[in-house]
Amino acid sequence: MDLDTPSELLLTPSVSFSTSVSSSTSDVFSLLLTQLHQCHTQRVTELEQKVNHLIKKFQKLLVLSREQKESALKYRKACQDLKKENHALKKALKEENRYRIYSFSLK
Repeated sequence: MDLDTPSELLLTPSVSFSTSVSSSTSDVFSLLLTQLHQCHTQRVTELEQKVNHLIKKFQKLLVLSREQKESALKYRKACQDLKKENHALKKALKEENRYRIYSFSLK
């Protein structure tokens, strides 16, 4: 075998053996390489499916995160509006109390 050959080529079942190896040994090696290649392909497929599942899960979480962010912004805006309204009401009440005429009863 050539040491400069990429490992992908070594795993393919089409690797040829020298003529000094018997035909049955060559068949066994060919079968083993075929099985190894099938296992490798199956494992890669499983990993791709897991990655795709995780991508979908991440996308769902991203959508939820955006929705929560939007809700938080709406809540913050509502709180700010209520705070402004409360401040305006307190100011109006203070102004009203300033000009109020109190009646005191003397007994």
